[in-house]
Amino acid sequence: MYAPAPPSTLVRGTTQHHAGRPEVGIEIVTTLLISLDLDPDRATEVVSLLRSEMAPWMRQQPGFVSSHWLLAEDRRHCTITVDFESEGDAAAVARATLALPSNAARSWNVGRVETVADLDFAPRPGLRVEG
Repeated sequence: MYAPAPPSTLVRGTTQHHAGRPEVGIEIVTTLLISLDLDPDRATEVVSLLRSEMAPWMRQQPGFVSSHWLLAEDRRHCTITVDFESEGDAAAVARATLALPSNAARSWNVGRVETVADLDFAPRPGLRVEG
């Protein structure tokens, strides 16, 4: 059912058609979790920046697969999950993100950046954790 792999690796089932027959292919992804600390009074400004600059930058990074951008109800935190094709691709973005200097005057700052494992308690259709 599950093949051995690093704990931060997901396997995404994809459908490929060969001679008219669907086949399941496998796509490995590594998930990066980024937490941003926000000034809640400037959250609208941050969301605009995320949409216009940060999300497009993320999509251009080598190995990018998908991302989800989540704003906390209290507008003090934004959590971003990003799937990459390899651990190396995720690590490069993690290093670039962690290299951003903290600035108290800015509307946002990087809180945490880490590679995470999906515990597979409620898997999405077409995804499974290896390991």
